[in-house]
Amino acid sequence: MVVVDKLSKRPVYIPTHTTATAEDTAKLFFKNVIRYYGIPSTIISDRDPVVERIR
Repeated sequence: MVVVDKLSKRPVYIPTHTTATAEDTAKLFFKNVIRYYGIPSTIISDRDPVVERIR
């Protein structure tokens, strides 16, 4: 999973299993993004079904 800060364009690379569930994706996001950068004001996704279920 790749998360990019829109302002700085800095990528955060998060290793995942090939079949990460919505719950796994949310946990990885909290552990690797929110923990270090805080809660984002917006999230833009590629409309992957796993990400859409989190919303």
